Amino acid sequence: MFTKRVQHSWKVFSAAWTVFREIRILWILKFLSVFIITVIAAGFILPMYFSETFRPPEIQAAFRVHLFYYSMVMMVYFLICFIILFFNAAIISATIMYYCGRQPTLQNSLQGAIKRIPQLFIWSLFVSMFGMITRFITRIYKLHGRQYLGFAWSSVSWLAIPVLVVEGKYPSNALKQSGVLIQKTWGNKKVGNLLTVWPLVFCSLPALILVYAGFYYGGHQVGVMACFLAGLYLLLMSSFHTLIHLIYQSVLYLYSARKIPPKGFTSKMLNQAFSDWV
Repeated sequence: MFTKRVQHSWKVFSAAWTVFREIRILWILKFLSVFIITVIAAGFILPMYFSETFRPPEIQAAFRVHLFYYSMVMMVYFLICFIILFFNAAIISATIMYYCGRQPTLQNSLQGAIKRIPQLFIWSLFVSMFGMITRFITRIYKLHGRQYLGFAWSSVSWLAIPVLVVEGKYPSNALKQSGVLIQKTWGNKKVGNLLTVWPLVFCSLPALILVYAGFYYGGHQVGVMACFLAGLYLLLMSSFHTLIHLIYQSVLYLYSARKIPPKGFTSKMLNQAFSDWV
């Protein structure tokens, strides 16, 4: 079972990789996203993190202290969330255009995201508030199960962003349409298989080998340098995985909407996108 799932993951990865090679602007869009987030981190997050006065309040602190702290954190979280969603929408727009026979460019891909700014703004606000409220509640009342909330959320919203980008629906209707498409295409199998994760796991192994070899053969200084290089490599792999995942997400949306597998994919391959268990 595990071997078949890994083999199937590589087939999905290979098909998405073909699309990635033909749409060169995807790397540019991802680079812009990472660059802008890095600027925000350097300008806001790092000063807040190293500030002696800006620290997570104690559980016994007054409610207004918690409110101020989490409001500031949510503002930064919302800004980062919006930037990520904006460029993800541009990447999905480029992929959809490619499969519809149009030539995606940097300009028309960004235009596809720009015309959905109101929807992306509301979605980012909702996601950031949802994340901060669940974090606040679980921290104050020492509740567990945040992972289950995230699991349920990802199952419901799997196709919501492509629906939002292509059909222009606002978040509530996009979530409903996502559920309808999943129900019609995959029935009651609501758990998304992590088909694009396994190739990333295998591609990340060289980073672990590099760190081990650095400390074992080169000592502390070489090991630290190996950790730095491994971190850059993992960041690159993470960005690459995000691109592959967004391509796959776009393909699943087109398949669920048209019932015809896009070029490079088969019905058998896409029918295994959801199951009863991960």
